[in-house]
Amino acid sequence: MNAKRLLSCLLVLCLILTILPAAALADDEEPTFTSMEPAAAHLREKLIDRVSPVEFEYITSTDTDVNALINGIWDLACAHTGAGTEGDYLRWHAGRVTKGYSGSSSNGMYHLSLAYTVEYYTTPELEAELTEQLSSITAGLALDGKSDYQKFDAIYD
Repeated sequence: MNAKRLLSCLLVLCLILTILPAAALADDEEPTFTSMEPAAAHLREKLIDRVSPVEFEYITSTDTDVNALINGIWDLACAHTGAGTEGDYLRWHAGRVTKGYSGSSSNGMYHLSLAYTVEYYTTPELEAELTEQLSSITAGLALDGKSDYQKFDAIYD
């Protein structure tokens, strides 16, 4: 009886160990995009969080220039948004960017895995510290209600 129980426990354990990696992989699946704007928004979020590499799937027609696509997504991710920590701030806080892809084509469509490997000049911790310091400094300047000239003068002083 003990041998049967041990064998049953081992079978259940093997089944659990077989299922767990598949479940963990499902949580870490790369997102899939079919247009540049959502792909760029995803890339921008990862750049803000200083994630590297950033990888995702992209599906497009085979008449697409893949290098132009990869660079276009990068340019959209680093485009001016009005937020001070996005746009050029992201573009110029990346020391080196390596863009790559792999994939296959079938039925006139590319199924691409895009990857952006970024070496950042700052870490999320440094960014948080900088934001805290800037908030403290600008609060002390009391710029609300001042003209542009008065703001400039206060910052200069």
